[in-house]
Amino acid sequence: MDINQLMTCFCKTREIQSLYTNLLHDKELSQEERELIVGLVQCAADSSKKIKNLCNSEKDSSNEVRERYMDNDGNKGL
Repeated sequence: MDINQLMTCFCKTREIQSLYTNLLHDKELSQEERELIVGLVQCAADSSKKIKNLCNSEKDSSNEVRERYMDNDGNKGL
Protein backbone atom coordinates (compact mmCIF):
# COMPACT_ATOMS: atom_id res chain seq x y z
CA MET A 1 0.00 0.00 0.00
CA ASP A 2 1.19 3.49 -0.74
CA ILE A 3 2.54 5.22 2.37
CA ASN A 4 0.70 8.42 1.41
CA GLN A 5 -2.63 6.59 1.64
CA LEU A 6 -1.69 5.27 5.07
CA MET A 7 -0.72 8.75 6.23
CA THR A 8 -4.04 10.12 5.00
CA CYS A 9 -5.86 7.44 6.99
CA PHE A 10 -3.72 8.14 10.05
CA CYS A 11 -4.46 11.86 9.88
CA LYS A 12 -8.20 11.23 9.46
CA THR A 13 -8.34 8.89 12.46
CA ARG A 14 -6.60 11.53 14.57
CA GLU A 15 -9.10 14.17 13.39
CA ILE A 16 -12.01 11.88 14.24
CA GLN A 17 -10.52 11.11 17.65
CA SER A 18 -10.26 14.85 18.32
CA LEU A 19 -13.86 15.41 17.21
CA TYR A 20 -15.13 12.70 19.56
CA THR A 21 -12.99 14.02 22.42
CA ASN A 22 -14.41 17.51 21.97
CA LEU A 23 -17.93 16.08 22.24
CA LEU A 24 -17.10 14.96 25.78
CA HIS A 25 -17.05 18.62 26.90
CA ASP A 26 -20.85 18.74 26.59
CA LYS A 27 -22.11 18.74 30.18
CA GLU A 28 -25.58 17.67 29.05
CA LEU A 29 -24.47 14.23 27.84
CA SER A 30 -26.14 11.28 29.49
CA GLN A 31 -23.95 8.56 31.00
CA GLU A 32 -24.89 6.28 28.08
CA GLU A 33 -23.89 8.93 25.52
CA ARG A 34 -20.64 9.61 27.36
CA GLU A 35 -19.77 5.90 27.43
CA LEU A 36 -20.52 5.61 23.72
CA ILE A 37 -18.28 8.56 22.87
CA VAL A 38 -15.46 7.25 25.10
CA GLY A 39 -15.69 3.96 23.20
CA LEU A 40 -15.53 5.80 19.89
CA VAL A 41 -12.47 7.74 21.06
CA GLN A 42 -10.80 4.45 21.99
CA CYS A 43 -11.63 2.89 18.60
CA ALA A 44 -10.16 5.89 16.78
CA ALA A 45 -7.04 5.75 18.98
CA ASP A 46 -6.66 2.02 18.31
CA SER A 47 -6.99 2.62 14.56
CA SER A 48 -4.34 5.33 14.49
CA LYS A 49 -2.03 3.19 16.65
CA LYS A 50 -2.37 0.25 14.22
CA ILE A 51 -1.59 2.50 11.26
CA LYS A 52 1.40 4.00 13.10
CA ASN A 53 2.72 0.54 13.96
CA LEU A 54 2.38 -0.60 10.36
CA CYS A 55 4.19 2.48 9.11
CA ASN A 56 6.95 2.02 11.67
CA SER A 57 7.44 -1.58 10.57
CA GLU A 58 7.89 -0.61 6.93
CA LYS A 59 11.53 -0.96 5.86
CA ASP A 60 11.45 0.76 2.49
CA SER A 61 12.25 4.14 0.99
CA SER A 62 9.17 5.72 2.54
CA ASN A 63 11.03 6.83 5.71
CA GLU A 64 11.28 10.35 4.37
CA VAL A 65 7.52 10.64 3.84
CA ARG A 66 6.73 9.09 7.23
CA GLU A 67 9.01 11.54 9.05
CA ARG A 68 7.33 14.44 7.29
CA TYR A 69 3.92 13.39 8.67
CA MET A 70 4.65 12.01 12.16
CA ASP A 71 6.99 12.84 14.97
CA ASN A 72 8.40 10.18 17.31
CA ASP A 73 5.21 10.15 19.41
CA GLY A 74 2.98 9.52 16.40
CA ASN A 75 1.62 13.06 16.35
CA LYS A 76 0.75 14.68 13.08
CA GLY A 77 3.73 16.77 12.10
CA LEU A 78 2.36 19.14 9.48
